[in-house]
Amino acid sequence: VITRLGERLSVDHRLPADAVKRTLDAISDYLSEARALGAGRVVAVATAAVREAVNAADLLDPLCRQDGVEVRVVSAEEEARLTLLGVLSAPALADQSLVVLDVGGGSTEIIAGDRQSERAVAGMKMGSVRLSRLAGDPTSASEVDPLVERAAAILRESSIHLPTVTPQEQLVGVGGTITSLAAVDLGLAEFDAVALEGHSLSSSRLLSLAKMIADIPVGERTSLAGLPSGREDTIVSGAAVVLACMEALGTPSLRVSTRGLRYGLLAQADSPS
Repeated sequence: VITRLGERLSVDHRLPADAVKRTLDAISDYLSEARALGAGRVVAVATAAVREAVNAADLLDPLCRQDGVEVRVVSAEEEARLTLLGVLSAPALADQSLVVLDVGGGSTEIIAGDRQSERAVAGMKMGSVRLSRLAGDPTSASEVDPLVERAAAILRESSIHLPTVTPQEQLVGVGGTITSLAAVDLGLAEFDAVALEGHSLSSSRLLSLAKMIADIPVGERTSLAGLPSGREDTIVSGAAVVLACMEALGTPSLRVSTRGLRYGLLAQADSPS
């Protein structure tokens, strides 16, 4: 459920009241379903939007009052580590060393490592929603290349130290932006984790997809198979962030993973303490 919790971070660093309500409603629905399925433990994890918001308590206070919910606000580093654990939970990747790119709405994390440890973590305050609010949503293919350059400039100005992708490593992409782009590439009418997991996207194909979507009026984009409602006005910006990161990392393609932070939480819970 896309609730746009961080849509005003670049404006006033506040969580909008309507987005807080949407988020609490979505969590309530998830909690009811989890209980119906017999879940013995429910964990709610907040990331970039709540980390940065001056009014984070507007969400956290009522959430903490929900009976039976553990609430955690994770740092960018912890978010990246959990995401790496989640990606590595896929049997095909379990024994590999990877570089994982996680593009969210308000932040982007890049982490390199394996099951034993992470060798590099980089995070920046740029994501699909934040870039869209800063630069606007492209309304034609001709606006995509300048948007990618804007994202690349923000990446350079952030002065983060990016990990090196060795010849033995794969770049793996996670998050709603990347899985949505992959779903559009595959023409999936419904979300299909089996079809998406392991799908390969080249930078040239990502650029083509971004330009194709940009040429479609925003109100008509959800007619595209694979593009969920709520991403239509940020998906091109998200693609620009992905492309800027791939260029900076020097990788011409990435492998798609549907396993991210949530799977990392499960993997962590299953690990001996």
